[in-house]
Amino acid sequence: MNTPISLDNLREICPAVFTETPHETVSSRYSFVPTIKVVEDFKKQGWEVFSANQRGSNSYGRHMLKLRHGDIKQVGDSIVECILTNGHDGTTQLSVSAGLHRLVCSNGLMLPISQIEEIKFRHKGITDGMISEVTNHFIEIIPSIHDGMKEMQTKILTLDEKVDFAEKAIDLRWKDNKNVKNITTGQILVPKREDDMGDDMWKVFNVVQEKLVRGGLIYKTTNGRNMTSKGLTEIVANTKFNRELWELASSY
Repeated sequence: MNTPISLDNLREICPAVFTETPHETVSSRYSFVPTIKVVEDFKKQGWEVFSANQRGSNSYGRHMLKLRHGDIKQVGDSIVECILTNGHDGTTQLSVSAGLHRLVCSNGLMLPISQIEEIKFRHKGITDGMISEVTNHFIEIIPSIHDGMKEMQTKILTLDEKVDFAEKAIDLRWKDNKNVKNITTGQILVPKREDDMGDDMWKVFNVVQEKLVRGGLIYKTTNGRNMTSKGLTEIVANTKFNRELWELASSY
C-alpha cells in the first residue's frame, strides 16, 4: 500500500491498536502503553501509517505497524520505514526498528540489528521528545542504509554464488522442513519482472526474498504430491527471516 491508512481503516485492519486495557493475565507491575497513543504521537511528528497487521483476532496480542515520514527520502527503489511493534498481553515489548519497502514489488523487509539499533521502550511510555529523537535518528541513518544497498548493487555474483545464496536462503526459510527443501534454486532465482534481471547482489537478494516470503512455489513431498509453499505472514517469523536474509546477503 502506497497511501496512508486512516484511523477508521486501521481499526478494522488491526483492532489491537485501539485496545484500552492490558490483558487480565498481566501483573500489576505491567505498564500499559496503548498503541493508538503512540501512533497519535508519531502522527504529530509527521509520520503516517502505511501498513498494519496483528497476530490472530484478539485485541491483546503482538501487532506491527509500518510508518513513513515525508522528510525521509526514497533510497534507490525503496522507502525507509519505521516499524512499530507492540502487544498488550505481556509477551511483547514496545519497540521501534527500521525497515525497507521496495516500491517495485511492494515487498517489505526488516533491516538487521547490525544496520540500525532497535529501540525498545519496555512499556514505560513514550514522550514527544523520544519520537523526535527517533525521527532524527532515522534521517541520520539514511546514508548508511544507502551505502549498504550500494555495496550490494556493486557486488556481481557468479552463477555458483547465486546458487549458493539461494540454497542458504532456502535453509533459512525452512530449517527443518525436508519436503519444502525440494524447492529448486532455479525456482527462486528466476525474476518475476524485467527490472529484477541481473547478477548483482541487490537484485538477486530481492528476487529471492520476494519468492520465499510471498510463497506460491511448487514442490513435491516425499509421497510425490505436488504442494505450494505458503507465504510468511507470522510477524515474528517474518521479521527473523528478513533480518537473517539481509545478513546472509551482506556476507558475500
